[in-house]
Amino acid sequence: MSLGMKFSFFVVGLLLLVCNGWAENIAVIVHKKCPLDTIDQSDVRSLFLGKLHTFPGTDLSAVPLDQAKSSRTRRNFYISIANKTPSKMTTFWARNLFTGKGKTPSVIGDGTAVKKKVQESIHHIGYIDKGLVDGSVKVLLYVDTN
Repeated sequence: MSLGMKFSFFVVGLLLLVCNGWAENIAVIVHKKCPLDTIDQSDVRSLFLGKLHTFPGTDLSAVPLDQAKSSRTRRNFYISIANKTPSKMTTFWARNLFTGKGKTPSVIGDGTAVKKKVQESIHHIGYIDKGLVDGSVKVLLYVDTN
């Protein structure tokens, strides 16, 4: 095997390793006493885009909680569930707020702050990096961001 070919394999391997490190699984979380055990991605999309206001199959109002605009988790979440970049989300909300069609999710901060807020109310739904998941919240869905 030539030196050039070995180098090519090295570069490809390194790129796969680096790209895999950027992948993130995001947990969609709710209060432990929330009546749901699972949720599908289309319902999560509807909740976070203001098209659904109750948890699916219930009359329990749902209050989506967002992370800060600068959050990598927020960026990956919206790209994965809504196929929208941060700039497309800004445009989406500007249009919906102007026309009176929706209310943006409350921005809470980072994943730790979202998890803490979810623990406070059965109505809250949020998303956090899967590494923050513990027994204090219930995971309804893992969003693969690969």
